[in-house]
Amino acid sequence: FAPKMVSSVPTPTAAAAAPESPSTITDGAVSGTLPRTEAFAVHYPGYPSSPARATHTLGGLPAIAKVRSSDPGSRLELRFRPEDPDCHPTFGEPRASTGLLLRLSRPKGGSAPPRAEVVARVRTAYHFDGERLATTCSMKCLALYYGC
Repeated sequence: FAPKMVSSVPTPTAAAAAPESPSTITDGAVSGTLPRTEAFAVHYPGYPSSPARATHTLGGLPAIAKVRSSDPGSRLELRFRPEDPDCHPTFGEPRASTGLLLRLSRPKGGSAPPRAEVVARVRTAYHFDGERLATTCSMKCLALYYGC
């Protein structure tokens, strides 16, 4: 699952009283300092019904934490049907990333422009190889087609 987009609805007085973020994006340019906070991204190969379901198919938070804390080259395991013992996993390979995690917000009903704030740096992103996914799906379809 991709990094979650957070949207908040500030009131006009709260927006005026809120301190300016250390890093904001205005007209496509980042101003301020980038945060020291680091995050990782998962390029989830599909559209999960919820973030909880996506986390469950990745083995849950303990499994994700175990992969993150082990060898830097460790792969992230994904099972599309984790409740099915015959479901074969596919693996996400870690790749270096230079992305940023953003918090996007816009006033409700106001004419103020949307606001973007840099929340964290994304140093690692897990990518699932499309060729392996297609092969796995093709084999499943062949088994159903030929009655295997």
